[in-house]
Amino acid sequence: MTAVLPAPTFSPRTTPEAAQACGTTWKKGRQGRDQGPSKSSCSSDGVEEEVKFEVRFQLLYLKVHGLAATARAILAISGLPWESIYPSDWANVEKAQTPFGTMPVLYETHTTTTTRPAAAASAATTTRSTTLQIPESEVIEQYLGRKFGLVGQDPWEEVAILSFYASTKNVMQTYVSKVLMSNHTSGGGSGAAEAKALELRWFVERDLPAWITLHERWLAENGTNGHYVGDQVGLRLSLADVRTAVSVERYMMIPEAQDLFSADLTPGLWAVKQKLDSHERYAAWKASEEYAAIDAWSKHRQTVLSK
Repeated sequence: MTAVLPAPTFSPRTTPEAAQACGTTWKKGRQGRDQGPSKSSCSSDGVEEEVKFEVRFQLLYLKVHGLAATARAILAISGLPWESIYPSDWANVEKAQTPFGTMPVLYETHTTTTTRPAAAASAATTTRSTTLQIPESEVIEQYLGRKFGLVGQDPWEEVAILSFYASTKNVMQTYVSKVLMSNHTSGGGSGAAEAKALELRWFVERDLPAWITLHERWLAENGTNGHYVGDQVGLRLSLADVRTAVSVERYMMIPEAQDLFSADLTPGLWAVKQKLDSHERYAAWKASEEYAAIDAWSKHRQTVLSK
């Protein structure tokens, strides 16, 4: 949808411990992580109040995969309400409303609705919202990863997950900066096409295979089970898993790189991709009309930038 940016507001967050005094029921995620309070009954003057809590996410970015692909994937599997919002006039309107004049930006809005019964002397329903505004794709991804339990269960798991997450991110950044955007960084000119072709060749023959080899080695040591860390069964994912699965899908959009990935050639990476693809919520997101539109625009943009 077209962007209607919420005004960011900040206030101290209610902790589960403080809220429990009011009988709050907290939603628990698949791994027992707090996903936000659902309802509570409180009383400050002897009258019991019903307090409902809701959380909603909005992600501002262009209608392409780009820097929002991983964050969208995490939000899709979270099970919480979220939506993509798109700038209508970035240069003249939305840009000035963002922290750094860049996208993506994540908006997390917490809404508290308090209802006092009709029998109370001051019966009323009041609603209060607090919005947190988070810029920078890497910050957004790591914030969501921690929020939804995708960074492991102890410091060692977190370090391993974030290491491979960063490795995958860096290789994608190499492709974007040295290949896709090479005409812009070199200033164009008569030799720009040849320079881009050379950068693409180096990426496909050197950078990407090196990343594949190192990650396949680690994934094989972990049992080629679709995860970077642990031998989990089911659909427990990590931030590294999601980032890699999304990246492999992007690389397979590059004609020159398509043949580098398959169940036979890259069994570890393929298993990671299949693990995310088999997640019910992610599969539903990929089957949506909005994802199809984003995918189509992404392919068009890649075709244009590849020239």
